Amino acid sequence: MWTARIAIGLAAMVGALMLAALWSVGAGSRPFTIPSGSMTPTLLPGDYLWAGPLGPIDEVRRGDVVVLEHPARPGVLFVSRVVGLSGDRVAMVEGRPVVNGAPAERRALAPFEQPRSAIGPACARPDPDREVCAIPRFEEVSADGARYETLDALAGPLDTTAEARVPEGHAFLLGDHRDNALDSRVPQTAGGLGMVPLENLRHKNGRVLFSTAFDTDRFWIDIAPNSGP
Repeated sequence: MWTARIAIGLAAMVGALMLAALWSVGAGSRPFTIPSGSMTPTLLPGDYLWAGPLGPIDEVRRGDVVVLEHPARPGVLFVSRVVGLSGDRVAMVEGRPVVNGAPAERRALAPFEQPRSAIGPACARPDPDREVCAIPRFEEVSADGARYETLDALAGPLDTTAEARVPEGHAFLLGDHRDNALDSRVPQTAGGLGMVPLENLRHKNGRVLFSTAFDTDRFWIDIAPNSGP
């Protein structure tokens, strides 16, 4: 059974790579590996992401997943989600973003399960009889209608923050794993992203080609936010 599963996985991986190669010809797309859990459950450590180039900067929308160069660490690439754009007022209230006074809607989903050895914070309430962490998972819907999933297990100081205005030519970014991301909630002097210049955004959205993560059935997954009802 495992031999068949490995064969299917390898075939899917090769197929995904061929599709990506065709898709990327002349388009400036490129692959990225995901080393950390800051964007779980959208992206897992071990995912291979193929992302398209960012065109005119007005193409950036709230809810987009972007590959960016860290403002304080030249050459170091991060992946995060756009929550606020130039002129927006952004705050966090009990784990959910509030943009221009409108809180994101939140709906509880089935818990996200990952092996305890996976990259990320320890289980909030570990079960000694299980080898996995069950992390509270939510569907978040922005005021613009962008839908995506987030994790939020622990009450912490970054769950509620003061309102801040995004400077002109900048963006406010959040990791989907709210307990495991040094994003725009954290100033650059403390190791976070702070407010990110739009010129630092390189690629957006794209697809997971394949993955070496614990969730092995991850092939050709579109990570663009949903916008339907």
